[in-house]
Amino acid sequence: MVKPKVAAIVVFFRPKPADLINLRKFANLEKTLIVDNSEEEWEASAELPDNYSYRWLGGNLGIGHALNVGCSEAFEAGYDFALTMDQDSSFDSDSLAHHLSSAESIFRDDCVAIIAANYGYLNSTSPTGVIERASVITSGNLLRLTAWKKVGGFREDYFIDQVDHEFCYKLRHNGYKVVLNRDVAFHHEVGEPVSFKILGWRIVSSNHSAERRYYQMRNSLFLREDYPQYAKKTRLYLFDLIVTMLGILIAEPARFSKFFAIFVGFRHYRKRKHGKWAGL
Repeated sequence: MVKPKVAAIVVFFRPKPADLINLRKFANLEKTLIVDNSEEEWEASAELPDNYSYRWLGGNLGIGHALNVGCSEAFEAGYDFALTMDQDSSFDSDSLAHHLSSAESIFRDDCVAIIAANYGYLNSTSPTGVIERASVITSGNLLRLTAWKKVGGFREDYFIDQVDHEFCYKLRHNGYKVVLNRDVAFHHEVGEPVSFKILGWRIVSSNHSAERRYYQMRNSLFLREDYPQYAKKTRLYLFDLIVTMLGILIAEPARFSKFFAIFVGFRHYRKRKHGKWAGL
């Protein structure tokens, strides 16, 4: 049996020095494709090893577009699977090796389109094995490129936020499976979290920017509308929204701009506006 070919796709946006260290973790892969959504071209790209390639998009065209550019390049080059990564996510070398080796048997099921990994740390009490999930975040995934091609790729008019969940729902709608390998973990931060307590309960708020709050509001509503069969029940969605609002009010900075962005996101959903937001 021919060993499947895997390329890493890393999406950049204003990378920090610490993010660049993560690139070294993919040195043993045959190919790593860097797709840069930053406003300025990365000057150090000329110093990359031969098995790395760099593509600057000339500005921020959204996460969906960047992922489609990377997947298209990998698919055209004959790769079977893509490891999709955010710039600030990373695997330990042993975890990445296990993710790749275990995927060979999991992907024997032609219906499996995505194998996700846990973000965080595993310990002796962590659940193990492979389970199906409704949706997963993009970072840390092994993606079957023929499935990406068949369903038309990532949705670009969401720009950012909910792009990963929309893609998973679209795969499932087309008969594919999204699975989580609970035996593999990687490092990933969601926002810049802050915590607070209400009635003794410790609640973590993601502390995303106002811009991200806009896209989260707008796109979550479009997603519920487009895939009602996979959406949370309305009462659970509203509960999560209330908790988010409390987190912003109690623990996060720039409260006014974030609440205003959420309001604009809702308004633009009602007006059927997609694409990039001009901002505050």
